[in-house]
Amino acid sequence: MPAYKNVMDAGLVPFFGIPYWLEMFIGLAEGLSTILAETATAKQALEDVAAKWAKLIADSPLGFEYNELLDPRRSGACQAE
Repeated sequence: MPAYKNVMDAGLVPFFGIPYWLEMFIGLAEGLSTILAETATAKQALEDVAAKWAKLIADSPLGFEYNELLDPRRSGACQAE
């Protein structure tokens, strides 16, 4: 069961505390889809995702310093058994 807990812990929202985390996540998924569909190279997909993220951040800058380590649910996630 501890291994299952680690998998569930790893499934936390990747951008905890960022209001537009869903848009970032969708942008990443779209980029990965273009690689899998072979409509873009990994480099191009990464550049496209980075551009989308940069625009999201520029359009709505955070009013605080972001740090994933501030999320107490992340401590110990995905540690080896």
